[in-house]
Order: sequence, then C-alpha cells, then structure tokens
Amino acid sequence: MTSSPKRHLRARLGALALSCSLVVFAGTVLTPAPAVAWDPSTTHQGLLEAALTRSALHLRWMDASDLQRGLFTDLRIDPALLSVEERRMIELALRQSHADLGAQPLGGPGSCPRADAPPQTQLFCVDRDLWQQPALGWLRLGMIAEVSPPARHVHHFLDRHDAEAMVWEDRELSPALLRIRQARSNGEPAAGVATGTDFSGKA
Repeated sequence: MTSSPKRHLRARLGALALSCSLVVFAGTVLTPAPAVAWDPSTTHQGLLEAALTRSALHLRWMDASDLQRGLFTDLRIDPALLSVEERRMIELALRQSHADLGAQPLGGPGSCPRADAPPQTQLFCVDRDLWQQPALGWLRLGMIAEVSPPARHVHHFLDRHDAEAMVWEDRELSPALLRIRQARSNGEPAAGVATGTDFSGKA
C-alpha cells in the first residue's frame, strides 16, 4: 500500500517547518550575550600601577639609594623568618595569583634540589628556601594577599561621586543579591547569608 503524493508532501513540509523552528529557537537561545568586563584602570592592578606612577616611587627610591634600588630590584624573603600567619598569607596569595600578573617569585620551599641534581633542575632555585622577585612583583603579590579570600573585596570600594564617602551603595543590585554573590564567589553556602555564618570580609 503506497502513500499518496499529498501525504508525502505534507510530511516533508511539516519536517521542514519543524527544522526551521528549531533553527530560529537555537539562534535565539544560543546567541551570545554582550561581554561584561571590568575597566582595567579600575581593577586592583590598574589602581596599583596608577598609584606607583603618580607617586614616582621608583624615581624617589632610586634617588635615595644612589641608583642602587628601585621597583625592579630583586628582593628576597626567607620563609624561616616569617610567622605562621605571614607565611600562610603569602602561600595563599601565591595560589590565588595568575601567572600573567607578574607576582610569582622564584625559589621558595622545596624549589632547590640536592647538590648532586642535574643543573637543569635548579633553574628555579634561588638560595635554600628563599623566595625572590622584583619589588614590583612583591607589591603585586601584596595586592592579591589583601583580597584573599575574595570576600575581603567587600571593604574595597570607591564612590565616584564622593571620594570621601564612608558608605557605598549599588543602586542596580539589592544588598541581599550582592551578599549571595559574594558567598558564592567565596565558596560559601548562600544560606550563610541569612544565618550570618559566612565570612564577613574582616580579617
């Protein structure tokens, strides 16, 4: 028993209509939203670099040290001389920092192999367990340490209309939504916002 040509045509038109609907739906749903990004000049790194430039710290340091010290001078930190809290802060900041930030020092605990190890394995060894990087790198790492864990961002704000303002309001987002986003960013449960058990942003 064969189907009529009209039935074949109707089935093909139905399949074509369904395919077109799916294409339109997918195009609507899968269309990428506009990218959202920070203005680089308002990020912590941008503000740090602006502060260094405006303060002429490098020039003043070079002048005071007879051209011996500056932002690009290597400085070393001995982990053995740090308190437990200081060392933990540095190690946490190192884990949080990205390679492109320029805040990853050479050396550090466990970076130096034994004396009889091949030379190529000592590329990142400085001297025993010491960390070493330029002063600028340490400033950048300090910037990361200040906002680790991420919830400490809650105390970093600037009211562009009143630089002396002690409080800052986001008129686009409610306080509850901001707290929930902060908790999620810090890896904490949203329920902690209601119970007051999440990290408050204080050290």
